[in-house]
Amino acid sequence: MTLRPHSIVHSIIYDEQKGKAVGVRVLDAETKQEVEFFAKIIFLNASALGSTHILLNSISSRFPNGLGNG
Repeated sequence: MTLRPHSIVHSIIYDEQKGKAVGVRVLDAETKQEVEFFAKIIFLNASALGSTHILLNSISSRFPNGLGNG
């Protein structure tokens, strides 16, 4: 496991072919650059409002209004 201080998750990366989340887009708070991380398993633990915000930012062609926003 790797911990990245000063990083803010912006959205979840959804793979249309696999039909599941495969990574996250992160904003580095110090450099202001966007970085993508990929993993087999993704945990979203950003509190009730924070998790909702991230899910709504996670748009794709299958979920144009954000993940979990049918």
